[in-house]
Amino acid sequence: MAHGSPRSRSVIAKLERGLRQTITLAELLVLARALNVPPLRLALPIGEALQTEVLPGVTVGTWQAAQWFTGHEAFPAAAAVDGDDAWSDGSDFEEWRQGAAPVTLWRRHAGLVARWRQATRDAAELWEAIDNDRKEVERIRGMLAGLPERPPPGEAFGSERRLCFEHLPGHRRVAAAAGVLGRGLPHLPPSVTQARPTRPHPTKPY
Repeated sequence: MAHGSPRSRSVIAKLERGLRQTITLAELLVLARALNVPPLRLALPIGEALQTEVLPGVTVGTWQAAQWFTGHEAFPAAAAVDGDDAWSDGSDFEEWRQGAAPVTLWRRHAGLVARWRQATRDAAELWEAIDNDRKEVERIRGMLAGLPERPPPGEAFGSERRLCFEHLPGHRRVAAAAGVLGRGLPHLPPSVTQARPTRPHPTKPY
């Protein structure tokens, strides 16, 4: 490994030439760092074999052995395979639990710290979203504040509608005088008669 330390390269070379059959725990850690893999992968054939010999003459499920190695579970039952109820009968569990206490407590502590950090990130994201919503509300309020107030019904006329109201009375008188409408003037729609301005044009009465 070109990127490994001289020590790791030496160990690898001896293993490859068959000059070494075993390595120390310190060398295992050095190799794992050089290969950039978890040390557990070098200690056990995870993903390569369902079972492995963890003690002389004792074969257990590889994943169960990994759980024991990392302190998650007690020593597995012999010949157990992945997915089985593979743990010991419990006769030595209390002793194992006491021995695993430092690992268990540190793992629990790390888990709580990780949960706290995640909750802190979640809260920060939530408050950021709330702040963004507040800014959007303020922006909309600013837009609404710049709009004119809605006028009273009698004054809510645009120029085109007012022009129609100004011309309708004269037009109806002319039509009535000409007699071209038969029996009388057509009825004005309720939307017109009910929407007349409260203050008619001073020079053109209805």
